[in-house]
Amino acid sequence: MIERAGKLKEEARPLFGACNNIVEKMKLVDTIQHLGIDHMFEEEIDFALHEIQENGFIGSSLYEVALQFRLLREHSLWVSPDVFNKFKGEDGMFRNDIANLYMSFRVISYVIPEAILCSGWNEDASNLLPEYLRKFYNRLLSNFKEMEEELPEDAKYRFARTKREFQEVSACQLRAAEYYYGNIKPNFEDQVAMSFRAGGGRFLLVGQTIGRDDITDETFELAFGTTIDVDATIACLKLGRFMNDIAAFKLGTNKTDVESAVEWYFHENKVTSDVALAKIESVVEEQWKIINKARFGNPVLFPVMKLAIKITVGIFFFNQDRCDHFMFNTEHLRETMLNLYINLIPI
Repeated sequence: MIERAGKLKEEARPLFGACNNIVEKMKLVDTIQHLGIDHMFEEEIDFALHEIQENGFIGSSLYEVALQFRLLREHSLWVSPDVFNKFKGEDGMFRNDIANLYMSFRVISYVIPEAILCSGWNEDASNLLPEYLRKFYNRLLSNFKEMEEELPEDAKYRFARTKREFQEVSACQLRAAEYYYGNIKPNFEDQVAMSFRAGGGRFLLVGQTIGRDDITDETFELAFGTTIDVDATIACLKLGRFMNDIAAFKLGTNKTDVESAVEWYFHENKVTSDVALAKIESVVEEQWKIINKARFGNPVLFPVMKLAIKITVGIFFFNQDRCDHFMFNTEHLRETMLNLYINLIPI
């Protein structure tokens, strides 16, 4: 297998030299990245991107400019956002025709088909997807099917609920994309309702109940079987969402990132970032109060609450001190793993 992979790599390498222009070279790099094999062509990609940057290439279409901008920025090569100015009107906004074209390419060709097909859960409909998404979608359905076949009959009801939660996550992420690409500005409450569901925490929580004897059918139905959300589980999801948003805001976001709850709040209420941070942190504190109160609430729900609290504590651990330690502080993660599994506890 390794020998065959090396042979295929050698066969593919000349493709870089065969590109007739910069656009073809950018598309080749983009395709290799989508295939997930860019680690095999690091030198070729690095050389190609430096060549693109040095030539000062400026595409004639928004697609070419956006592709160039993303590829260079992804690899820490500077390109000014001013390259997009020629696609903007006098008001500084993208012209309607251009914005609609861009939205069609990015949203309809990428996000919308995936979310619609996941809602239908239809294998035959995968032909409607672009080829690079088709494999992912078919593998997704295959994985769910394989997991379901491993379950006893009495656990399959919960698995069906897990699939519905996954569909809900897909729909919420689609809504987030529509907000971004359509330049839609919902109010703060609507944004919060969408974003904490898009994070996938409820999907994870429901999935963890499968096969657990300590969570009865009564508990499961009370927690997830109705359209009424249990306050404490929602508080766990909101707390995780807000803490991650605080950490992301302090780190600084890229221009293509969807706005965090902090940014949404200070834009809507015309306040400073410090005021917005204080507000979101006060909301986090309120969620903790709801969670702690739930420990002494309905005892039937407690097994689900224990799961939710464990997830929340994990999120808190990796996002404390206004920092995303999981993504951007590898030393913190390393020390944690050493203390948990390697270092001896002094007695």
